[in-house]
Amino acid sequence: MKGKLWIKIFLSFSSVIIISGALIMGIITFSISNQFEVFVKNGDVVAARGLAPFLEGYLEMSGDWDGVMNYLPRQTMRNGERGRAMGMMDRRMGTADIDMGRRIIITELSGHVIVDSEGELTGLKLDNISETEGIIIFNGDTPAALLFLDTMIEPALNPLGEAFISGVRRAVVSAVIPALILALVVTLFIVRHITLPLVSMKSAAEKIALGDFSIRTGVKRQDELGDLASTFDDMAASLETGEEWKKQIIADSAHELRTPVALIQGTLEMMSDGVYPLEPDRIKSLYEETQHLSDLIAGLQELAGLQAETDRWEKSEVDLKSMAEDVAESFVPVLRDKKATLNISGDSPFLVKGNSSRLKQVFINLYANASRYIPEKGIIDVTFRDLTASGEVEVSISNDGPPIPVNELEKIFERFYRVEKSRNRDEGGRGLGLAICSEIIKAHGGKISAENLPNKSGVKFAFTMHSLL
Repeated sequence: MKGKLWIKIFLSFSSVIIISGALIMGIITFSISNQFEVFVKNGDVVAARGLAPFLEGYLEMSGDWDGVMNYLPRQTMRNGERGRAMGMMDRRMGTADIDMGRRIIITELSGHVIVDSEGELTGLKLDNISETEGIIIFNGDTPAALLFLDTMIEPALNPLGEAFISGVRRAVVSAVIPALILALVVTLFIVRHITLPLVSMKSAAEKIALGDFSIRTGVKRQDELGDLASTFDDMAASLETGEEWKKQIIADSAHELRTPVALIQGTLEMMSDGVYPLEPDRIKSLYEETQHLSDLIAGLQELAGLQAETDRWEKSEVDLKSMAEDVAESFVPVLRDKKATLNISGDSPFLVKGNSSRLKQVFINLYANASRYIPEKGIIDVTFRDLTASGEVEVSISNDGPPIPVNELEKIFERFYRVEKSRNRDEGGRGLGLAICSEIIKAHGGKISAENLPNKSGVKFAFTMHSLL
């Protein structure tokens, strides 16, 4: 069974937190126990050093260790109250406030135990001791014995020390467990905070898979997941635009095809019913309508090809001005019929990198559009400019025909759009030429625009591309 991502992440982080908490408790407890043992042992060493002068005085006075354990408690309790016979000892040892509950072991330098306050080791030899571990007791100037107290003999703590360590362990557990619980709660919150955008994107992706391209994630965050969600929304918007484009082009195509098909169908029905005679003029009219259909279908195929195949275009160095001059030659007959003039200005060359045949199509369509609307003896100006600041080339094609309504300038590059509301094909063309120009220029990383010329009639179409110079 497939598990949820946030649960997997939470369990992974929880495992790390719990293991880390256990390690921390163990390290803290071990460190405190070890340091406490060192502290106790150091205390025993200090106490042994304080007791050593008293034992040295006892050895000097008695000559051996017999009865020292009976004398120690009494001597400790009589601190400062000794008689004249102990004066010398008092001067050497001062006070000896030693807790006589401690275990005391006195050994020869060889390790044989002379005195054990608990009587267990008396007479035995300790092999694991050295002079560096015990406090040396001198008989005059000669080392005579070694003194050990409690943990100097073995590291085991007394009950009081064990109780202290147990208390420390409880305190550490009491502190770490709530901290672990808090860390788990915070981890749960963070994991949910991280994975919620993924849940939103998953839900949105499922709806997109069902055809609902209007869905958005609604994630607003300033991090990588926010960037991912924003990219996802952009993708959804692109899909929605594509879907709308598909629906619109189907509707537009149906609208454009309806008129010629209806005309052809009606004419053929009239001719089959005998209403219209089978005359060459009728047949020519039908042929012209089929030509309109053929042109329309070719334009749609060309537009669809532009949007699907731009990545596969072969691009090379192109001189736009030279291309504009070559294309202008093919429009001489059209311009002659209107007694119009086409002027090209700008210092050659204007080099760009692009697909030669597609860029040629741009000039053909823009020339055709300009020549369609110029009046008798009209003028078409083609101007090239080098935009040095932006590293681009600007090409503008203007005519002195009627201006375009301002509210329609932004729509002029949409497919099937014609300024003529009657949508007359003879005057307005197919409504695809400028849309094809827009797609070609955009595919080359450029921009195309249209504007009315100021202070006089006419329209200027301009596009920019990155210059190679």
